[in-house]
Amino acid sequence: MEVTYVLRSGFVLANHRLRILALDLLWKFFHFVSMVVLISASVAWRIQDLSKYRWHGPELAPSNPILLAMALAEVWTRYAGTLAWTAFGLVACAIGLWIVFEALFRGGVEKFWIYAGARVAFLAIMVSATVVLVTLTAYEGLAEPDGTIQAGIVSAVVLSGIWWIVSIAETLVRRDALELLATNLTVVWGALGTLLGVQLLLSAASIAVVGLSIKLMLHSSSPGPFLGAGFLMMSAIFFWTIIHSYLVVVRYSTIDIMRDNVVES
Repeated sequence: MEVTYVLRSGFVLANHRLRILALDLLWKFFHFVSMVVLISASVAWRIQDLSKYRWHGPELAPSNPILLAMALAEVWTRYAGTLAWTAFGLVACAIGLWIVFEALFRGGVEKFWIYAGARVAFLAIMVSATVVLVTLTAYEGLAEPDGTIQAGIVSAVVLSGIWWIVSIAETLVRRDALELLATNLTVVWGALGTLLGVQLLLSAASIAVVGLSIKLMLHSSSPGPFLGAGFLMMSAIFFWTIIHSYLVVVRYSTIDIMRDNVVES
């Protein structure tokens, strides 16, 4: 098998698996709606809690920014811990719901724990690697301030390599195709590496568009440019969501084709 043949066959098979693509987009929509509900409930709860707060001091007025800053500082001192735990809870819920929805819709009931376990292992490795590399970069910056940029670039390259390797391993585990590492190692690395490289480039482009949109929104002086920048940001996120799901389907289809060829031979 050649890399080009496998990739071409993977795209052809993925184009016949539009139902899987639709299900992948469906669970991402469920995740988005769930997070909107959780964030809205958390904000409403915090606002209700803050409404009980009473300022003990001089009368606040917009013309007295010093007193207003003092009041905000006191509110932050009193509620900083609660807000931090609320944010932590939202992040934990976002990750947990992502793992559950992804495992249920991509793996089904039979392979739910395989998909969920693979995602937990993936996140554990990536978070650990990120913490270590950020710590080393910060230490390098303290030891030699001029070397912070170089250390950051090296850390980013190393982290990208770890993500690439772990993503391939996760795909093989989920599709029950670890034997391909022994029979078609070069083709596996070439095909999946190409797909992951395309995914990484498109992700970087989408992040750049989102960053540009936020910058335009912050510098907008009228509703028109603000709404236009917001539409651009939502379009970039929507485009990336569809492309990411499609590339996942292509990746799984490519592995399925390689595994079937090994079984037939």
